Amino acid sequence: MTTDVTTDVSTDVSTAVTAEPGTDAPADLAKPVVTLTDEELAVLGHADGPAVTPYLADLAGAVRDQALATALRGLLARGIVSSPGGDGAPELQGDRVELDLLVRQDVLSVLTLRRAASTVVAAARTGAAVQDFLYAHVVAEFVLVEQVGTDGQHRFSLGRAADLGELLVGAVLHPEAASGTAGDPVTLSVPAGDVAGPAAVAVTPPALMAQLGAAHLRADVTVLRSGATDGRELLGLFTGPRGCWVARTAAGSGQVRIAPVDVEQVRRDVRALAADAAPTSPESGDAR
Repeated sequence: MTTDVTTDVSTDVSTAVTAEPGTDAPADLAKPVVTLTDEELAVLGHADGPAVTPYLADLAGAVRDQALATALRGLLARGIVSSPGGDGAPELQGDRVELDLLVRQDVLSVLTLRRAASTVVAAARTGAAVQDFLYAHVVAEFVLVEQVGTDGQHRFSLGRAADLGELLVGAVLHPEAASGTAGDPVTLSVPAGDVAGPAAVAVTPPALMAQLGAAHLRADVTVLRSGATDGRELLGLFTGPRGCWVARTAAGSGQVRIAPVDVEQVRRDVRALAADAAPTSPESGDAR
């Protein structure tokens, strides 16, 4: 089954984003808007882009078609989409299903922001028992935060680009992170064919585990830019109550060097990355 979706709704993104100005609490820096699944994004024509689709990626053939059909029923039931005719019945065209759907304004605004972003900060976060992915889509003075779990749930929230630095600090550092000044740097070689950088290190090195212990948060962070041809920098963070270690390398370098650092330096590094991604952030010197 192939699904075509026409979103016959105009949108003004600037009026749709109603996040409050930043506060001291990182959790308050973005306003939750909507949660969509891998399948729902595919039905809405937004399965592309940098974000992972961990649930849908494992489906194929008739199983995938059934998942998309079920997702459409869910979107209709939740009022996220509706048929211009009001009955929601698809028109059959041979083995294709043609859909002319209206998308609810708030969801359409989220999807418009997501697709319009030319810069995205991407982070893979791994804790003791869970992994998820975070994408900060930067569009002018706004940032759309997309948190993706391994269950294929995409949780969207809206904030301001000026708050991106503090938002990222709260997202990629362990809440009890302490300075890591003890221990020797660890240098790892990346096998040929792998993406050189922190994300290529499949597991936390044993020497680092001995320093950090099991209760630490690992975050692999990079900035993605549409049309960029140069190698991007990859920032790997290993933070916890027993210290902070950072790996910084350019894609294609072939080696990853992980060194202990002061926790305040980690925060400065993350804020600098945010300032590079969002020129409106205070750290960039171009705040508006």
